[in-house]
Amino acid sequence: MTSRRATNVTSKKSTSKVTSKKVTSKKATAKKSAAPAMHPLLVPIARAFAKDPAVVAKTMFSSVALTARGKIFAMVDSRDRFVVKLPAARVASLIGSGAEPWGPGTGRIMKEWVALPATGKSAWLALAKESRDFVGGASESS
Repeated sequence: MTSRRATNVTSKKSTSKVTSKKVTSKKATAKKSAAPAMHPLLVPIARAFAKDPAVVAKTMFSSVALTARGKIFAMVDSRDRFVVKLPAARVASLIGSGAEPWGPGTGRIMKEWVALPATGKSAWLALAKESRDFVGGASESS
């Protein structure tokens, strides 16, 4: 937290009074918004990677994502779709079987990202492991 000291000088007739008061910047006093909670659909996936020290949950794209060595590999988006990062050829094969290309909401589709509907949860863990291996090398939990 950054702060600076401001000195106020007030005078009454022949005497002067010096006071100090702490002045903080708006940035320092602004309340930080609470980090979003992990989406309930992502919790079982996160538990599967609990023993992998390279996997960390971080807030990214306005939701909690699983990362491996700092790179996102799995998350649930605002439309309750499971999103993973995979090689472009693998993404193309998944799109052919019902998944959708994914982008961060700016209208830009990201070529190595795919969103899967919540109805296909049985395949999520296998895809998460595949994605984790793709972004961060072999998993230590596999």
